[in-house]
Amino acid sequence: MTFKKPGPRGLVWRCATVGCFVLAFSGAPATADGDDGGFFGRVLNTLQQSAARAAWQGIDPAVQNCVQSKYNVNPADLATQGIGPGDPRVSQYVDNCQQLVSQGDSAGQAQADPAERLKDLTAKYGAKAAKKIAAGNIDIGFTQDEVTDAWGNPDDRRQGSKGKEIWVYGQDNVTFSRGKVSAVGH
Repeated sequence: MTFKKPGPRGLVWRCATVGCFVLAFSGAPATADGDDGGFFGRVLNTLQQSAARAAWQGIDPAVQNCVQSKYNVNPADLATQGIGPGDPRVSQYVDNCQQLVSQGDSAGQAQADPAERLKDLTAKYGAKAAKKIAAGNIDIGFTQDEVTDAWGNPDDRRQGSKGKEIWVYGQDNVTFSRGKVSAVGH
């Protein structure tokens, strides 16, 4: 019987086999319901988590911050669940935030300076509203322009009953009556 010296492929296979053996018997934690998914389940979960982490690392940190602050979704938590930025459950959030970040970049340096932005907002809306808008807050009675300056463009716009307009931001809805905020909710 003849044995061939393991080449690069043989070495990779052996490393992968040893790695799988180590993963299988490393005492990886089970899921909350007590099912650990078995040997191959743990291997697949580990590979999926690694791929998701690598994919999130390729996303601009400003976009990741936007996803976290605007949609209350932490990219690091998603990666540990094996959910990458291309996953259909979050890809729309990533796309929206990429647009927002690119719009912010094209708006120029004046908007990057918080003091300059506050000054511009104060001239436009008055001191009280400007402070709220600069902090990313909105209030009942705000105009559509004030909401846009505080939260950006909505993900979706819908027509409600009795002439009301509803702007959708992630899981939040802003309802306008006669052009002013009349309700904010989930």
